[in-house]
Amino acid sequence: MTRASIRKVVDTWRPRYLGASLKEKTKMLDEFVALKVTSAP
Repeated sequence: MTRASIRKVVDTWRPRYLGASLKEKTKMLDEFVALKVTSAP
């Protein structure tokens, strides 16, 4: 993932993350890490 694509994901997820419960935040962070790992060169 490029910095630009990471920024795009973070900007898209920010409102949802800020309003999420701790359980939802954990799930979102797990999804983000999975995205990063699967798109690593």
